[in-house]
This record gives sequence, structure tokens and C-alpha cells, in this order.
Amino acid sequence: MEFFRLGAEEKARFYQKILLEVGRLAPIMLIDADGNFIFASDAFLTDMGLEAEDLRHKSAYDLVAEKYYDRSPSLKALAEGKDCGELSESKDGFPVYTETKLLRNEQGEVEYALCHSLKPASIDHEVELLRHQVAYYRGEVAELKNRLRSGPQTIYQSEAMRRSIVTADRVAKADTAVMLTGESGVGKDLMARHIHERSARSGKPFVPVCIPMMSPSLLESELFGYVEGAFTGSMRKGKTGLFEAANGGTVFLDEVGDIPLELQVKLLRVLENQEIIRVGGTEPTHLDIRIISATNRDIPSMVEQGLFREDLYYRLEVIQLRIPPLRERTGDVPLLADFFLHKLNQKYHSHKCLAPGALSLMERYDWPGNVRQLRNVVEQSVVLSDGDFIREQDISRLIRGVPGRPPVSPSGAAAGSSTHPVPVPEAASAPDVVSEASRIERQQIVDALVRAHGNKKKAAELLGISRSKLYRRLNTF
Repeated sequence: MEFFRLGAEEKARFYQKILLEVGRLAPIMLIDADGNFIFASDAFLTDMGLEAEDLRHKSAYDLVAEKYYDRSPSLKALAEGKDCGELSESKDGFPVYTETKLLRNEQGEVEYALCHSLKPASIDHEVELLRHQVAYYRGEVAELKNRLRSGPQTIYQSEAMRRSIVTADRVAKADTAVMLTGESGVGKDLMARHIHERSARSGKPFVPVCIPMMSPSLLESELFGYVEGAFTGSMRKGKTGLFEAANGGTVFLDEVGDIPLELQVKLLRVLENQEIIRVGGTEPTHLDIRIISATNRDIPSMVEQGLFREDLYYRLEVIQLRIPPLRERTGDVPLLADFFLHKLNQKYHSHKCLAPGALSLMERYDWPGNVRQLRNVVEQSVVLSDGDFIREQDISRLIRGVPGRPPVSPSGAAAGSSTHPVPVPEAASAPDVVSEASRIERQQIVDALVRAHGNKKKAAELLGISRSKLYRRLNTF
């Protein structure tokens, strides 16, 4: 900076005037090489809740000792001999970002440190804004990966699911019957749609049929349709069945193991001859459809018991594709959780985020209800949780008592219990167990502090503990 056409005294007055004007707007201070205060702006004094007299005979060391903030970035800059920018925390628990510029004399020796602090309220606002942006873009990335790689709603990154997807893509091109197997809730309906979308029939109808949702008395007429006057209460001109509605496309028979034995022979005719006969009719209708079926039942055992036709089973299971349960692909849990959270935030006009402890708990849980249960838990947590953070205890309340691996708390005990120890090898000694538990707890606290940008109040909220408890934990490290 340079002044023109001004003498030395006028320059000095302008420097002072500029410094005072800037000081009314910006929280700045100047300390000497020993940390003693030389100058403090009005904005700095206001933010720190201090009067000018409070600093007249004090140093930056005194403010740390009196807990006006937990540490001094300016003293760190003096100690390391280089400029720095760093977060600290005020006595009110707000984050304060301080930029320090060292001022040197002609010999290169540090004489002063000029410090500029961003107002705590501004930092807090920026943290909130960034947190919401991160949550939004994590969901966007999950959805984009889904669209680019796997087709509709197929969210995965695990090797187990990748193998299933590769098989599904190969099967899609073959136009043969496929039987999808797997536990309830793994997403057999989505896999069926994935196969249809990747097949040559993708431009034609995809008709899902959930067998258990239809009463046995109406199932035949729903599948095959009926002619006029077929039965009392039938429509005057008859009705097109679901098989006809899917002509040229794909029919997905969900829970095919529940289809009544007397209808199985008619389904066999559809597979063998690609034709149906409407209820009450005599003339066959030729179709061009692909059948994809799904079940979580043991069909071979049902065949042995005479509950399922063997010839139909072999017609349906030309290709069998098993979808792994969520406990075999835990790497998919964060991606699925982010995807569901993004969608549910849009649905409920919210801005919820999963705290690290909550996400860690979800990764450790067995999810006996698989993807369906995971989505339900995410939706319940969005609706029931307080504030914008979904914490570990919010998730724990929703899965407690449900069969599966017991959720582990930061202390190493199962949630809601003090009797479940951290699983360790038999040879591990008690000190080793304590050391490992402390290491895990320490890492969780560090992760929370990083996520909270050093704000202990928000870090405690992320961890689901009180701020006083967090301070006690920090004092033991």
C-alpha cells in the first residue's frame, strides 16, 4: 500500500484512521513476538466479550488460560515461525477460524503477529451450509452411479452384488426363463426390472405380479383374463389378463412358490406353448412374453412334498440367479443409505444427515430384513429424529431387539446392554481389549471433531453424548 502527495505525519494519521475503520468491521488483533496485545479492534472485543481494559496488561497466553478460547492459532504461528490459518473454539462453543500473518523486520526476525478471526456466527452458518451441500451431493453421486452403471435403482459397490449384476446382464440378452432366489427384502423385484431393462424387450411392458396379494379364487382370472359371461359379476365384454397385457414384454411372478397347484399346469402351458386360454373361453391366445419368477422358498423341497410341479420348476428355473443378503455385502450399506436419505429428504423437504456413529452402526448391523428394512429404518429416522443430524441412538432405537448382530457402542458394549463384551480373540489379554476399545473410541471422537470442524458442541451431538462427557473423554487421551 502506498500514499501519494502526503507527508509522513499525514500518512501516519491515515494509517491509524484506516486501521480503526477496518477494526470496526473486522475482528483483528496485533500481538508482539512474546504474545502481548498491541492492538485489538472493536469487532474482536465484541466477539470475544471483552473490554479494552481487559487486554491492556494481558497476552494471548492469558486468554487461553482463562478459556476465552481453547487454543491460540496466533501463538502457534509464532512458535512455528510461519503464517497459518486454523480453527479454535470460543468459550461459548462456537468455532472461530483465525488467519495469522507474521510481520518481520528488515533482518527477517518476527516482530508481530497480525490476526484476523472470522465471526463465529459466520463460521457456524458456513458449516451448516456445507453440511447440507455434502448431504445433497452424496445422494446425487449415489444416484448418478446408479444411472451410469447399473440401470434403475440398482445401487451397489460390493463384489458380491457385482457378480450378481454381471450374471443378470448376461441373462438379460438370452431371453430365457429366470428364477431369482434370495431372502425377503433383498430386491428381487428390482433385479427383475433390471434384467427387463437390459433385454431386447425393454421398450415393451414390464408387468409385476405378486402372487400372495391375490386371492386364490381371483388369481386365474387376473392372470389369464376371462370372456364375457364367464362368471357372475364378470365384465360385459370380458377382461384382458396380465399375461396378455404384457405381450411382447416381461411378466415378473413374485413369490411364485405360492401359486396354487391347480394353476400350475396352466402356467406350464404358458411357458411351453406361449399361449393362454381365458377363463370361460375355448380359443387359445398366442403370446410373446418372457417369464421371470422369484421366490424365497425352498422349491426343490416343495417338489419332493408334491406341493410344486417338477416340470414347472424346471421350466421356470432355466437360469437361477441368487441375490445375496445385505449382511454379505455390507459395503453397499453406506451407498444405499445415502441414496435413500437423498430421496427421503426430497420427499419430506428435509435436510437430514447421517452422523458418523449412525453410519458405522448401520454397517455393523446384520439387516435380517435386508434392503427393505434398511430403507424403512432410514425413513423412520428421517421422520422421528430431532434436528438435522441422524445420530447413532436414533438408529439404535429402531433396530434394537430385531434379530441380527448386536450393534456395538463406542465403549465396545452392545447397544442397550452392559453385558456384551467387544468380540476379541481368545488369546487377547484384558489390557489389549481395553487398549483396542480406547483406540476405537478415540478414532470415533477424532472423526466427529473433523466432521464438526473442531466444534466440540457439534462433535458431541454427532457422537450422541453430552459436551461435558466429550471433554472428559478428551482429557483422558
